[in-house]
Amino acid sequence: MRGQVSLPTALCVTISGIGCAAATIASALVLRRRYHARRLPFWVGGGVMLLFSIGLGAALRWLLLTTAAGRAVASSVWLYAACIGLTAGVSEELGRFAAVRTALRRCADRVPNALMLGLGHGAAEMSALFLLILIQRLGRFSVVGAGQDAILLLGASQQLAGWLELLPVSQQSISPEVYLWIGLEQLSATAVHMALSVIVWAAAASGHPGRRRRYLSLAILLHTAIDAISVLLLHYGMSIRVLEFNLMLFACLCMVFAYAIWSTLPAHTNRYALALLPSGGSVYLPPPPEVREAENQNHL
Repeated sequence: MRGQVSLPTALCVTISGIGCAAATIASALVLRRRYHARRLPFWVGGGVMLLFSIGLGAALRWLLLTTAAGRAVASSVWLYAACIGLTAGVSEELGRFAAVRTALRRCADRVPNALMLGLGHGAAEMSALFLLILIQRLGRFSVVGAGQDAILLLGASQQLAGWLELLPVSQQSISPEVYLWIGLEQLSATAVHMALSVIVWAAAASGHPGRRRRYLSLAILLHTAIDAISVLLLHYGMSIRVLEFNLMLFACLCMVFAYAIWSTLPAHTNRYALALLPSGGSVYLPPPPEVREAENQNHL
């Protein structure tokens, strides 16, 4: 029955939700207290997820897949996967870029704030997913059909608005164990968002147009690959373990790229504030007194 939830399912959902919440809170506290990140990027990251992932991303998919050309694309799972991945990559990474250049102009001063931006995006995604799980499992009505339900829960929630129609999956019920994998998937997805936010931050902060385009294109390409490959794995019936292993590999790859870009920045970038200029350039300023004091204490 749709309104009845087994005890194992309730326990797995609870453990998964609490684990994700605890990891998010712990990460935010470390970024705040150890690296002096600000709060604003966290909330802006959540807004980027809602406006650009669910909003703009869904609109782009609707425009592409409701046209004659879109229906032709949907007839091929490979083209469909590329379309889903590209719309998600373009909408979310451009959204992050726009946020850094506008709402976070006064806050785009240090790399830890970029990590906080990605953490906020991941937290909003977790909240949306677990809210839908509660509606699905605890509510007395069905929001989506059985096949769409499996797509939502097994299919990397970065696709919250995009995978619910054309992809055939098994109609069988979902075991409680899956909800534990969902929690692990959300942690991996948040790591991806944090790494991509660093890459986009470097693009927005760069005063070199060529470097800006390369970094932004890299973030879009990585995001597109993650989503497109996940769609293909779903289509060919891969197990949730394969899906999560794939996402963890991509999370590691994104972190490698983010660290490589971070390490190419000037040595003082992580400690000194970056001021974005209206012309698109940037200038480094001394850190605020509380940061200097904390750094001096750490060196003692």
